[in-house]
Amino acid sequence: MKHELKLEEWTALQELIDNSIIERYDGDLERSGPGHHGEIYYWPLDTDHIRTLLVELWGELLTAETIEDFFKRLTKNGAEEWPHAYCEDDEAERPLSSYYTEEDEAADWFDAVVRGEAAAQG
Repeated sequence: MKHELKLEEWTALQELIDNSIIERYDGDLERSGPGHHGEIYYWPLDTDHIRTLLVELWGELLTAETIEDFFKRLTKNGAEEWPHAYCEDDEAERPLSSYYTEEDEAADWFDAVVRGEAAAQG
């Protein structure tokens, strides 16, 4: 017996599926924005990878039509964050100071110790 999902259940399922794909996609992105409220959205350039992720993760639970709906939404509407993906436009605008790493911090601390500006931790 099939049951229709309530709106809040469908919304929660959409968020779960979207997030599962967004978290795993590690390809290139295209940036668009800012939107009406200043938000920036990103679209995946490797759409085949999006479809593959949907099928691998959700193919046994969702119909092909539902997977296609999710595919269209993710590739047409985009998302604000894709944590493991890469956007060339963002990197071009990224200030050099944002490339400061833990290794840079350790090297700066060591240099300060050598100059006597910081105490060595023991």
